[in-house]
Amino acid sequence: MDGFDQSSSIVVMGSTNRPDVLDRALTRPGRFDREIAVNLPDVRGREAILRVHARKLQLDPALDLSWVARGTPGFSGADLANLLNEAAIAATRDDSEAVGRKHIEFARDRILMGAARHGFMIDEDERYATAVHEAGHVAVGLAVKNGDPIHKVSILPRGRALGVTQSLPERDRLMTKREYLEDQIAVLLGGRAAEQVVLDTMTAGASNDIERAVDIARRMVREFGMSPLGPISLGDQSSDRPSQTLLDRIEEATNAIINTQLERACEVVQAQQDSIARLVALLLERDTIEADGIQECFKSPVAA
Repeated sequence: MDGFDQSSSIVVMGSTNRPDVLDRALTRPGRFDREIAVNLPDVRGREAILRVHARKLQLDPALDLSWVARGTPGFSGADLANLLNEAAIAATRDDSEAVGRKHIEFARDRILMGAARHGFMIDEDERYATAVHEAGHVAVGLAVKNGDPIHKVSILPRGRALGVTQSLPERDRLMTKREYLEDQIAVLLGGRAAEQVVLDTMTAGASNDIERAVDIARRMVREFGMSPLGPISLGDQSSDRPSQTLLDRIEEATNAIINTQLERACEVVQAQQDSIARLVALLLERDTIEADGIQECFKSPVAA
């Protein structure tokens, strides 16, 4: 490559989602020599994007787009466009004249949790076990101090999951603290803790939770230096492979984080068995419980 003609008055632009794999010959001075990072929009950016995509929609006067923006942290512009499109489809199915709050809620649940599989037959014992599992997530989610607020819990099958607990961040997080990550792991293991304490067994339904929890714990050790091993980083092993001894110590530190948070989750579940029983009964009756109903079941959450 000879570089671009500097006297042609033409600006050449490119975009990529993987700047880390670009050949340095492309990014040296004289070629693509200026990089502009386009991050996910903050709450003000999301509101502005929503207003653009909502121009062609008939919105309920009571629907506040700033409320929608606050409830969609981490959404990209494409995600927000999809949200309004799904909400418009839901409004059409309801024969509604305008897109309202309930349609936005439906669309957000569909995007974050997957489509509900209505009419899917589940054995009553498995349905009860699912309710206990999800109630465990809720109990720990309400008890931790640094986690995201619990928004909704459901035992309606969605995608490949038999149940789901939805948390919604109250704000955009630009910096992640160790305590927040530990609380995330504890909440993810809350379902397994409820299985062990309430059901006195374990199910394969916790496999995805465990996978996500281990991934967070391993990154805490390998990338963030949040373990007794200290500040180490093994994000890229292509040039210098670490010793097996170090890898073993990393796995030991990862397991220690997981086991500590599982023990913590079990303590919360043990202390909240009455509240969990109330939530389980309500879930078996209604399938899906919103935040207000959850708070009624857990009037005195235990701090963890």
